[in-house]
Amino acid sequence: DGSNYYGFEETGSDVGIIDFVRKILPGTKRMLVLADFTTTGKMYRGNIAKQAASINGFSVSFPPVINLDSIYKTVSSDNKYDAIYYLGINQDKDDRPVSYRTLLDTICTLARVPVFCNDPTNNGKGIVGGLCQNGTFHGMAAARLLLQLMDPSAKKPTKRFDVTANSYFFDRKMLNKFGIPLSRVPKGANVINSPA
Repeated sequence: DGSNYYGFEETGSDVGIIDFVRKILPGTKRMLVLADFTTTGKMYRGNIAKQAASINGFSVSFPPVINLDSIYKTVSSDNKYDAIYYLGINQDKDDRPVSYRTLLDTICTLARVPVFCNDPTNNGKGIVGGLCQNGTFHGMAAARLLLQLMDPSAKKPTKRFDVTANSYFFDRKMLNKFGIPLSRVPKGANVINSPA
């Protein structure tokens, strides 16, 4: 406040995922979140645990160690979770790099519940959908803000910083596989594999 600075906050990939999944799957009570113990993974774990603690009758679990065989066994088990959200695993318990693509492909193949993630490049590869921050939205909002600030006749924004909307993506084939109606998908979402 009191400065000439204005802008937009780029929120983390973990913001709003519990509400998002519960909108798509209203009966969700238990969610497995896959994040490692890197600095970013620890941040995701803490933020999501905080979000989950504020919701009655809802629990979130994380892998206690990043052991791929254990994760594969967990995701393929029956009746343990209602949904899985993949935020990223880059290192295993021995600090060895993990192949993101191989891991996510295997999880999607083994999972008996819908899998979501925060990376739209995975749309069409076995996930139901997800949400992410969109650089295009940031750029357009920043350009509008700049034009407003440069116009001497325009009123200055009341907020010093704001947040742009998330971008949603879905695979219609996977929505159908899990019996999720299209009516639960947010307006404006990118939905691939829709019937022509």
